[in-house]
Amino acid sequence: VTDISGGQLSTSVTAATRVTTDSSGNIYTLTGATPAVVETDTTGAVLHSFGAYATGGGALQFTGPGDITVDSSGHIFILDGGNSRIGNSRRNSPEN
Repeated sequence: VTDISGGQLSTSVTAATRVTTDSSGNIYTLTGATPAVVETDTTGAVLHSFGAYATGGGALQFTGPGDITVDSSGHIFILDGGNSRIGNSRRNSPEN
């Protein structure tokens, strides 16, 4: 799997728990590892990855990621049962 710059992805997609797509057909894989979310295009090229499987209060730290969805505006919502919250991110936002 390659990222958008043509380099090798530094971590593999392991422990995939859920998969969803956005309106462009990009695929979002929620994992039980780090990175917690991997976005790929329809060819499998990695566009974006973020988040960590970790205990803590950080916005992109997940202890029990259980589900993922993407709305029409590109907001990514992650159900994190381990931290009792719903994480929210937007693709290409500064914190990602």
